[in-house]
Amino acid sequence: MLLFLSNILPPKTINIQDINNKSLNKKVQIQGQTINIKNYEESDFQILTLRDETGEIDVTLDNIANLTKNKNIQVIGTIIEYNGRMEIHADKIISSP
Repeated sequence: MLLFLSNILPPKTINIQDINNKSLNKKVQIQGQTINIKNYEESDFQILTLRDETGEIDVTLDNIANLTKNKNIQVIGTIIEYNGRMEIHADKIISSP
């Protein structure tokens, strides 16, 4: 039953500054503002830079989301390391009002 619930309940929201090597491969939820968006249309890939009051982190998506700069969003995804930096590989993006 716990395994089932862990797959359907969203993870607790954390601050970007709390993401470190111990967070690798863990599912997290963060919220913040998009400050940069890079689209790679030839490979249907997107990288967002997200900022909260504690820091910034890149978020990767396996598709092109219809997002704009300075938009508040929530991201649910898995912490990965790429080129020595922590990133989040997004499973779900939720736009905040």
